[in-house]
Amino acid sequence: MIGDSFLPPSGDFAQSPKQPHFVQMNGRCPVCSNSFDYKRLHILFEQNGASLLHITCQNCHSSTLASVVVGASGVNFSGIVTDLNITDVLKFKDNDEIASDFVMDLHEALKQDTLDL
Repeated sequence: MIGDSFLPPSGDFAQSPKQPHFVQMNGRCPVCSNSFDYKRLHILFEQNGASLLHITCQNCHSSTLASVVVGASGVNFSGIVTDLNITDVLKFKDNDEIASDFVMDLHEALKQDTLDL
């Protein structure tokens, strides 16, 4: 979970003289398999070996949000294709978590068609 303790964005890899080793782990877009242009890779947050990254494919324009954690046991990388741009991620990062009870109540309301919009 990303909290308020994360540091402000520190830039992107295009401006960094040294690219971290995890950048080279998976260099292809999950949607179109085109090679990423790492000038489009932005570090949104980083703290204690954990980073939140955002990259947009120059070919299909899909965006990927990735979490990278470097620890004693190695590098843990997980990413998701998203429609969020960098501005969206920064806008929603401080929102409260969605409680499981809320999700279950929403599911039930949709199922019974009792949702008031």
